[in-house]
Amino acid sequence: MNAARTRRTERIWESERIDRIDHFVREYPVDLLLSIHHNATETHDVKGSEILVQIAYEHDGAGQELARCIETEYRALGRTIRPTKYQHSAKKPAFDRLYLLRTAYERGLLAVMSEYCFFDVDSELQLVLTDEGLTNEAEALTNDTHIANLRKN
Repeated sequence: MNAARTRRTERIWESERIDRIDHFVREYPVDLLLSIHHNATETHDVKGSEILVQIAYEHDGAGQELARCIETEYRALGRTIRPTKYQHSAKKPAFDRLYLLRTAYERGLLAVMSEYCFFDVDSELQLVLTDEGLTNEAEALTNDTHIANLRKN
């Protein structure tokens, strides 16, 4: 598996996102788009990992399979798994609410977003403050066996 880091700045302006995805799809032989996140909440008490999947896979398919694969890897690291999320746009329910997932789908890419931990909970933050912790997360996300299984389908 080859991975490419596409974010070059602290903030990506909305106007840059579609161009970046289009460039990436043209430039690299992309099989899937995996967006890695660490989040925070208003309540400061949320724990666990969750995967956000394109709504096209809400009932079955490769997106759901990939989410299950990642969740299995996270569970093996001792992570609590929060429910998989499929977020419909409030204005256009047939579309993904999340721009990245929607734009990737429009370009024929399987995409998921991983929320590994929540920064505003100290025990969660500790998971990604060490090289070992970051390596564990990266290895869970890049397990070649899971990717190979998706390619068979």
